Amino acid sequence: YKYKVGNLCGMDSALVNMALTPAANAGDDAGFALCADADSVNLFGLLGSEADPGGAWTDPLGTVSNGYFNPVTDQEGSYRYVVIGACNSDTAFVVTAILALPFAGTALSEDTVTYNDQASVDLFTLLQNNDPGGTWNDDDGSGGLSGSVFTATEAMFLQSYHFTYTVSNDCGSSST
Repeated sequence: YKYKVGNLCGMDSALVNMALTPAANAGDDAGFALCADADSVNLFGLLGSEADPGGAWTDPLGTVSNGYFNPVTDQEGSYRYVVIGACNSDTAFVVTAILALPFAGTALSEDTVTYNDQASVDLFTLLQNNDPGGTWNDDDGSGGLSGSVFTATEAMFLQSYHFTYTVSNDCGSSST
């Protein structure tokens, strides 16, 4: 800027130079969820197009982070990104969550269970640690399965039948 002043005795001027420095911008806060077996994600890409590069990341425990989130090895939670500028600093957070893979459970006994005197069995009693919400399939088409309960008629006794439990979520499916 140039400033001039004058009167009957003369004129004088002064020149003022100004430089404007944009404020530091860490970007927008973000959040996302990944399956437990997903590939690493660059957290900087989630901050939006206005985020300044060159900042520093810390993980949910406050430890320096490389800015990549790997659901196999990293802890879920709030990752902090800080940019320090000439006139200010700015912070953005990326909140991460890890989605569990589905698990159909583990059979408690052998693949074949004999029920000579018992006409009905809830197949869930033959599994442990299974995720809820799945479906049972009558692999042999016996016609005796309703939901998770297999009911055998007298004609079905002393025969073998096979059933599969499948549970799915956003991360895939699991069967046993």
